[in-house]
Amino acid sequence: MRRPLLILLASLGLGRAVAAAPDEDALRALVHSFIADYEAWNDTAQRQSDKAPLRSKAAQDAMEAAERAYAQLIGTYCPPGYRHQGISFGSEAMHRTADEKILGVDTKGRSSVVRTRLAQFSSGVDISSQYEYHFEKAQGGRWYLVRLLVLVGKEKLEAL
Repeated sequence: MRRPLLILLASLGLGRAVAAAPDEDALRALVHSFIADYEAWNDTAQRQSDKAPLRSKAAQDAMEAAERAYAQLIGTYCPPGYRHQGISFGSEAMHRTADEKILGVDTKGRSSVVRTRLAQFSSGVDISSQYEYHFEKAQGGRWYLVRLLVLVGKEKLEAL
């Protein structure tokens, strides 16, 4: 429901105003927006990859397009110059709007962590994932995504 609002604000040049708001609702909106954008990127990259024959020029072009699109995604949410890990996409996105829910938001000063859970079942077994979206507030008031961690057992692994 908030996604159309974010698109409207962005089209009016006000999208950054949402990112600059320091309240919990703005952070929730940023995470929802990231999840939707990530899912769209994943699905597009997968479709383009599926269409291209293995080891072909089209496959190479599809991978390069996916890398460029991911860099744009990172540039939208992360601070300038942020260096992300290599890309990974598949038939089912690691972040999905229908299945990833926000569990809570913890803000301390200029730092905030938004915790989510991606509900996922395979053959009746719960294989859900939990994530932590770490944000830092810049001098101008904008919140930037600086880390995305997946919780695996007692470990937290980089996922951005």
